[in-house]
Amino acid sequence: MNERAFTLKSILAGVLFSLLIVFFNEKNNSFGQENLIKSYFPSFGLLLVCLLSFPWNALMGRVSAKLRFSKRELVVVVGMIFVVSWIPNFMGVLVPQMTLPQYKGSTNPNWQDANILSYLPSELLPKGESEGLDDTVHIGLLQGLGPESSLSDVPFEAWIGPGLQWGLIMVLLIGALLSLTVIVHRQWSHHEQLRYPLASVASSLLEQDKEKGYGSLFANPLFWLGFAPVFGMLLLNYIGVWFPESLPKVPTEYSLKWDTLFPLINKSGSYAISWFNITFLIIGIAYFIPSDVSLSIGIAPVVTVILAAQFYLVTGSPVASGDLNIFRAGGYIGFLIILVYTGRTYYFPIFLKAFGLGPKIESEGGAVLAARTFLLAYFGLILFLWSLGLDIFIGFAYVSLLLTFFLVITRLVCESGMPTLVPGWFPSELLLKFLGPAAIGAGPLVFIHYLGSILASGNQAATMMPYLATTSKLAEDNDFKPNRFLTGLHLLVIAALVVGFGATIYHIYTSSGISAMWTKELDAAARQVFTLRDRGQLEATEALSGFSKLSMFVFDGKVTSFFMTGLIAVLVTYLIRFRSTKWPFHPILFVMMGSYSLSWTWSCFLFGWGIKSLVVKFGGGVSYQKYKPIFLGLIMGEVSIAALKVFVTVIYYLVMGSAPSLQM
Repeated sequence: MNERAFTLKSILAGVLFSLLIVFFNEKNNSFGQENLIKSYFPSFGLLLVCLLSFPWNALMGRVSAKLRFSKRELVVVVGMIFVVSWIPNFMGVLVPQMTLPQYKGSTNPNWQDANILSYLPSELLPKGESEGLDDTVHIGLLQGLGPESSLSDVPFEAWIGPGLQWGLIMVLLIGALLSLTVIVHRQWSHHEQLRYPLASVASSLLEQDKEKGYGSLFANPLFWLGFAPVFGMLLLNYIGVWFPESLPKVPTEYSLKWDTLFPLINKSGSYAISWFNITFLIIGIAYFIPSDVSLSIGIAPVVTVILAAQFYLVTGSPVASGDLNIFRAGGYIGFLIILVYTGRTYYFPIFLKAFGLGPKIESEGGAVLAARTFLLAYFGLILFLWSLGLDIFIGFAYVSLLLTFFLVITRLVCESGMPTLVPGWFPSELLLKFLGPAAIGAGPLVFIHYLGSILASGNQAATMMPYLATTSKLAEDNDFKPNRFLTGLHLLVIAALVVGFGATIYHIYTSSGISAMWTKELDAAARQVFTLRDRGQLEATEALSGFSKLSMFVFDGKVTSFFMTGLIAVLVTYLIRFRSTKWPFHPILFVMMGSYSLSWTWSCFLFGWGIKSLVVKFGGGVSYQKYKPIFLGLIMGEVSIAALKVFVTVIYYLVMGSAPSLQM
């Protein structure tokens, strides 16, 4: 019989930790620190739970067994943290971007000339008492209201209306992604038997020793063998930040001068192997993932450089970053095709049954209801964006690409364990490249670029679906029903959205204001408006709507070539994998080529693959299982230092009244 999981103490701990992270993140950023949650592995939250697993259970468990957390209770706490972990970074982007159009639209000549502000729905933007920029609402957010400001000085009333509009967008998007997670989970977990490395690591951290009464991992000497040297080395480096002239720094990244040795690399425009980085978190995770995945990520920079050099030798031009973005986008669509194909016997009956068609499906695990919810949320989001002024055809194309974007990122995270994955392409960019600005139109073009700067920003780990998928697997592995577990936490997500929105507004206004605004997407949209005007197409595009816009479609052979190359590369690699079990490479190689995520993780995955290969070759499966605690120690060593930096900064602020000025 399973132990009770949803107890008073597990719910209280989960809610407390979740809302603490959501509320405190922006304040932590104002201290000059990194986000509390900056990856799909919410290390800060997991460390809080590990404190329950070891010191709390070890000490308070002696006082009363009722105070001790079981593993299933800890899973509830971790699940709560996971499902809200995307919110802090999302709010850190949403709030500044909500004031961006008014600020830049009033101060940037290019935006004024392109009339950017007129193309955006005013319902999504906060307004002050005065026309244009308001001293309190807009300038106050940009520069802060001053150190003496308090809660009563924050103009929350100006944010309520736009907040509700964005709230509806997010509720529909969350509904679609949550439903999609439930639909794909059974296929991925049971039929394809994905490993979900991040869920596996989290579950291992929560194991309890019933005899000792606390986390079994912390009683294993091998864990401390991995933890101690990593923690010690990184602690030395952190102390060296405070006293740079007194302590040496142990280097964790190296510049590889390959472009000096091989000038062709520099000419080809590919710098994928310029840096060798050591991140113990990644090395530890690499031990838990399939070898073909870690090897493919590890050699991806080399393949990128070779192909870029060949491209330069043939064409005489370096590979542009935009071309690589389109190549990766093609790879993502290739992944989507494979996901649909391999799951066709599962997905198609599910969606047929969602319309009341087809035979009864046994053990569908709530997937039919999820499919109906997905369709309602999907079309609801398209219609709501249409009500805000987005052309229905462009809205359909954009939302479809956005969900594809999220789905494939989730699959890659669940298969590879990548804690941070920045695709390097965006749905609005792909639509623009394929259809051309005239076929989209000035208004929709500006709108989808603005949406993309918030919903699919490369600056954040705001994609909630990987967190949901990891939570589903973690729940399933600990005898929960994943769909009920996730849907049972939806009230927490809504509460965290409200708290996160209010807390972010409060912390920005009462601190020094906005640290950064992301104008890249709307700058690109302004340039396209100028292009339409220069070609004399601006008025014509505004007169068209729906599928009639396709009459202005312009075929771009270069874009199509790069897109199809990426798509075919993924499909062919998958086909070879289907035919040969000895094929050592994974298609993730092609969707990672030239990406930012690859530049700082490839060496760690390659190193982790090498260690795992040696362990398995000389020790077999028994040794592989035996040495897992060492690599969990590597992970927690780095996680603990990251948390220590936060705690030290907070204590320093409380004592000194200001954040420390450190060169990290």
